[in-house]
Amino acid sequence: MQTALQALRRGQSLTLDQQTTWRTWNADCKAAKWQQQLAETAPPPPPLEKNFPKMLPPPERQEAPEAPSTEVLPSGFVGADPQSTVEWFKKSLSQIPIKIDQYSTATERAQFDQLLAQQFNSLEPLPFILPESSPQCQKKYNPDAQWFSFRLYTSIYPPSSEIYKRYQYNRSKLPIFEERKSLGSYEASNAFGVRATVTQGKIEEITLAFPMPYPGKDEFSVQMAPSEARESDKDMRCLVMFRPSPPYVLDYSDYTTPTLDTPWSFSIKGTALFGRLEQLWIFNQRSGKIYTKVK
Repeated sequence: MQTALQALRRGQSLTLDQQTTWRTWNADCKAAKWQQQLAETAPPPPPLEKNFPKMLPPPERQEAPEAPSTEVLPSGFVGADPQSTVEWFKKSLSQIPIKIDQYSTATERAQFDQLLAQQFNSLEPLPFILPESSPQCQKKYNPDAQWFSFRLYTSIYPPSSEIYKRYQYNRSKLPIFEERKSLGSYEASNAFGVRATVTQGKIEEITLAFPMPYPGKDEFSVQMAPSEARESDKDMRCLVMFRPSPPYVLDYSDYTTPTLDTPWSFSIKGTALFGRLEQLWIFNQRSGKIYTKVK
């Protein structure tokens, strides 16, 4: 390092070894300065209603703490907001002073991983409630057996997406937010003169990306008497406990081409949250009662 500084003071060109030493020293200084600023100025995590919670509020317990049926969440519990969660991760990642690309050295990558761990390793699993209209968590009641059967459905990312190119079939896709917008329609025909009305639209979505196959159960049941099932059916929700992990967030896009069998075209703009799906809960959003936790 001393020879590199002497060369710079004299206005001399640095050798290849001196250039590497100078870049590593600069990265160390930036990292140390950023760590100090983070410790001094970083605000506490925002509350749940404005951003995602650091951890799920501890369940209230009644007379028998060991019995799952006594666990309850706050009435009207909404979980972590997917959009605010994505915004928080993107903002936090943008504040890390070291940027990684194909030119980054092993030292820079190690420093980046260290800063990443300082920022995110303390996060607890995030609770995301699957949309009420979501086909990913389907339920069906059997009145004779007196239970609800549930099944978790996941898919893979589009082959044209960056996620598929990087992970192929090794990441399951579970939507937690979707917004559709119609862009009208038009008349089209093929080479044989067969005509069809093509519907156009765009989809913005947020998904959870986790290793597949999912290590937990994807089919399970909840025992319930017909009278309670009749009253609770419309309020039962599926909640996933999701622990974030690198690379945390990644944007992707896709486009569906219309055919005669599927006469619609949609452009898809999405963001994936990476991590591990740790548990799936079934609970009553109106009362807060947790029926089961599936690992």
